[in-house]
Order: sequence, then structure tokens, then C-alpha cells
Amino acid sequence: MGGGRPGVAKPAPGRVRHLILVVLAMAFVGACLWSGLQVRSWAWKFSVQQRLTFWPDILNAWYWGSYTVNGAHDRWGPAIRQRGAPGVTWPVFWRRLRSVYHRAEIDAGRRDHYVLDYVPGKIAIVALWNYHERTLHPTVRHWRPGLMQPMLWVNTIIELFGCVAIFLLVRHWINRRREPPLAGRSWKNMFLTWRGKKQELVPPAMNAKPSAQYPPLTRAWILGLIAAAIFWFNPAAIQSAHNWVQYDIWIVPFYIMAVYLASRDWLFAAGVVIGVGGWLKGQQFFVAAIFVFWPLFELRWRQAIEFLAGLTLTFGLLVSPWMLQSRIDWLFLSGVLAATILTGAWIFYKTRLPLLYGVLFMLPTLVLVLWPWMSGRITYGWWAGVALAAILCTGPWVVAPRRAWFYVAVSLATGLAVTALALPAEFGWLRVSYGYGTHHYLILSFPDTCGLANILERSFGWRLLNPVFTLHLPGTTWSWTVNMRYFLFGLYVITLVMAALGAAIQRRRNDPRFVIAMITPWLTFFALGPQMHERYLLWGATMLASVGMVVDVGGVGLTLLGLLLSIITVMMVLAVELTTNHRYMYWFWRIRHLEPGPAYAVLLACAICMYLSLAPRKRQPVLPAHAPD
Repeated sequence: MGGGRPGVAKPAPGRVRHLILVVLAMAFVGACLWSGLQVRSWAWKFSVQQRLTFWPDILNAWYWGSYTVNGAHDRWGPAIRQRGAPGVTWPVFWRRLRSVYHRAEIDAGRRDHYVLDYVPGKIAIVALWNYHERTLHPTVRHWRPGLMQPMLWVNTIIELFGCVAIFLLVRHWINRRREPPLAGRSWKNMFLTWRGKKQELVPPAMNAKPSAQYPPLTRAWILGLIAAAIFWFNPAAIQSAHNWVQYDIWIVPFYIMAVYLASRDWLFAAGVVIGVGGWLKGQQFFVAAIFVFWPLFELRWRQAIEFLAGLTLTFGLLVSPWMLQSRIDWLFLSGVLAATILTGAWIFYKTRLPLLYGVLFMLPTLVLVLWPWMSGRITYGWWAGVALAAILCTGPWVVAPRRAWFYVAVSLATGLAVTALALPAEFGWLRVSYGYGTHHYLILSFPDTCGLANILERSFGWRLLNPVFTLHLPGTTWSWTVNMRYFLFGLYVITLVMAALGAAIQRRRNDPRFVIAMITPWLTFFALGPQMHERYLLWGATMLASVGMVVDVGGVGLTLLGLLLSIITVMMVLAVELTTNHRYMYWFWRIRHLEPGPAYAVLLACAICMYLSLAPRKRQPVLPAHAPD
């Protein structure tokens, strides 16, 4: 009957095809991983040989690691010249790491300005790097290229995390585009959802099936791998992380992962990821507001609160070693944690227990929250403790058991805020690392930054603090002079709100343009904002180049636009790197003479992405379940 042996079933053609695709995907991933590591190793060695690495930033990171480990105050004194790390045990290292901002403020008092501008996560990483290298090489006094490997591997691992996040995001939205548009929401539906009742939604099309019931699209996997590979080999990312050796690439993976989690309606998890990203790089918070505005435009205020709860809780816990310096702070926070656990337990079990048990739950809650004020140890901020106690005591009466985890998260986030505001918490980490950056360089635009500020300064002579117009409040004498700094930042805020509105529109239609709406603020942040470094275009350029294909499946238009912006980023960063090497001054002046021409290309790219974020396209018919890939 057939050529095969009797009793042996032939594999189905679909299985063979699936197996071949899996093998090819594994080979593709392995080849990309190996070649990407080789390219990064070559980029670092080439930059060292040709002196293209921006040494001031690397030496600054090494110094602040030494400053933290050795506990010295003199900027170029014993902190960086001390050999090894003698007597620095882990408790000593931890104590010096927690006091680094306090010592930086003391040092700044002698010179009337700060020098340290590292956020807590970054200072912790460079301090661990310095401690590790000084422990392995006790005779080391100064930085040398051979000591850079740990930081290069940190950048590489974070880039790999970014590849995973981009793959998941692209795969999710290519699959999701087959779903019907989401039903509308109203205030009545929101109230019913909060009370734990079934929502009254408009039924989808009859021939539509949820995305979980569709067979996985091969195209989604393939394009996800291609998008991850584009990010892995992006020249701007490699130049930033392994040639300049900066840490700007840390923003991209955490933001892309947060967008993926938000796309799955996991807003609390998205807030957790953004909290970690903001702990490592403070610029993350300039765009994080879109995760609040977008759900609010959809009348999903609970999701907005979830994001804020995850962000506040995670970020508060991460900065707590620098913020909570006294024992009473930690005791109060522990009491809030215990009270929240008790309250959450009553919410979860209140349908199974008598009311008396709930009252018994509330008594230790009140004691744990109010004891610092009741004992007389704290004579101010009593209103904060009362407000927290009211939240913990009244919430269980109105919160459904299925929302217990959400209530616990919000209560913990509120408790952290109360601990920071009512108790004598230390905010030196906020003033030094997050606040001082906006006052560090009071210039409208750096020379090599291709944005609107560069055009205004070079072509029209504007300066950062020049007044633009004056606002008057009718009927009063109040007035406010808006200078160029606030004017440009206001333009960026307007584009952020517009992008959030576009994200709400596109998500409602299950349109992958939602991803572009979430990326656009990173482009406008660089193009419209004042005091921008030339490196900051890296964020929007790498994101757009990697996930641009998700808008039109298999399309390369936005990907090519993102690659063009990546090349502009490389050009701007290279102009700064060449300032430390006079052998390439000819190329430095050739690049400098192009400006501010590329700034117009950046503004045009922002306009294109903003249009795609807001403009809904014609709805495609919902694909049936048996539609071919």
C-alpha cells in the first residue's frame, strides 16, 4: 500500500513543519546571541584602541564607586587613590552605601553645588562594581580598561532582557489584532466591576473567538524574533552600552516590558517594572504618566490606581534604605505591613466569619498604625496616621473579597507614603539624584543635540531662561512669566497627553498602533524638551526600530524610520566622543556642520508617530477561527 514499514505511523506534515521551524528558530537565536556578543566585545576593544570611549563618564562612575566604598569626602583625594578596600566588610559597605547621599550633601556644602547625580540603583551598582574589583585586585589604585568587564556584562544582560520584552510585545500584538474591538465602558459598568459584579458588555461579533482560543500564529513568533534581533544589533544601543559605556540602555527593556504587561491588563505589574526602572534611571518617570492618563481616558480608574500602587510600593521599598534612616521608621513600616496583612485577611474571609471577628481584626490594626503618635514619640503628622487608620478600617466594609490583593497593595503604598511624609525621613537621595539634574546644566540645548531646542538656540538665539509670554489671572494681580524652559516642557506634556489619548483609542480597537502611541512620548521627550543630552534619542529610536513592524505586520516603514533615528543618534554621540580624540577632528567638524539639519528629521518623525497614534484606520473584518495564517 505504501513505501513505509507496516505499523509505523508517518508524522503529520504539520508536525514536521513545526519541528523545522523550532530548529530554525533555535539556530537563529543561537547565531544572533553569539554574533551579538562578538560584536559587543569588538566594539569595546576598538573603542579602547582608538580612544573613542568617552572617558569622563567612565572615570566618574569609577570615582563614585570609590567614594562610596572608601567613605572619603575629597573628590580626587583618598577616595580614588586608596589601594584596595581594606577593612570594608559587607556591614561597612552597606552603611557607607546608605549614607552616600548624606555625605554628598555635606561635600556640596563646601562648594555650593552637588556633583553626584546618580540615582540610588545606579550608585548601588557602581559601588558593587568598585567593591568587587578592589577586592579581587587589592593593589589597584586607578581605573583601567581591564576593570570594565562587570559593567559591560550588566549592560549585556539588560539588553538580553530587552530582547525578551520586545519579543513578547510584538508577538502579543500580532496575535491580538485578530480580536474584535473591545466593548465600551461607562460609569455604571465601572461601579459594577468594583463591587465584584458581572459587567454589562456588548457581545462581540458572532464569528469571533478570544485570542486564547486561536492557534498560535507562526508569523507572530517569526516577527517577534526579528524585532528582538533588530534591537540586539541596533548600532545606537551597542554604541551607548559598549562604546561610550553609558547606562541609558537600561530604560528601554523596563519600559517595553511595562508596555507588554499593560497590554495584558496587568497594570500593577507594569507599575512594579516602572518602579524598578525608575530606581535605575530617573528619566523613566518623565514618560511613566502615560500609564495613568491612558486608562483614565478609557474610564478605567481602577487600572490607573493599580499602576500607581505598584509603582509607589516598588519604588518606595527600593529607596527605603536611603529614606528610612532611624529605627522608629522601620518599626512603623513593619506595623503598617502587619496591619495591612490583617486587614487583607478580613477582606478575604469576611463572608465566612461573623462581624465580631472583623472588629477584633481592627483593634490590632489601630494599635499598629497609631502607636507612634499614641506613645508621644511623634508630635506632628498625626493626621497622616489617622488617615491611614481610616483607610485600613473602612476599606474592608466596601471592598469585595476578589479585590483583596488590590486593597492590600494600595494600603502598603499609602503606608510607605505616610512613613516618608509624616516621620523624619531622609530625602537627600531625592534632592541629589533626582532633583539636581534639572539644575545641573542650565542651557537650552547641548551643541550636538538635534531637537527643537537646538533649532531655537542656533537659528533664533533663544536661551533657556528667556521669557516667552506672561500669564495673568483675570480679576487678580497674579501673573507668571513663562520662560523657554517651561514652554518647551509644556509642549512635551501636551504631546504626552495626546499620545495617551491615542493609546486609549487604539487599544479600544485592538489596533497595534497602541504600541506606537506608547513609544511616541520618548521621541517627543527628546525632540521638544529642553536641556536634552544627545544620547536621549536612543530610547525612542531603538524602541521604534524594534517594534515598528507590529503596526503593519511585516511592514518595514516604521522600522526603517527607527533605524534612521538610530543612525542620527550614533552621529550625535560620535560627535561628542570625537572631542576626546584629536586624530578625528576632521570628522568631528563634518558632523557638527550637519546640525541643526537632522533636528528637522527628528521633528518630522515625531509628527508621523503622533499621527499614527491618534488616527484610527478602517476596521478590518474579524477573522474566523479557521482563518489561515
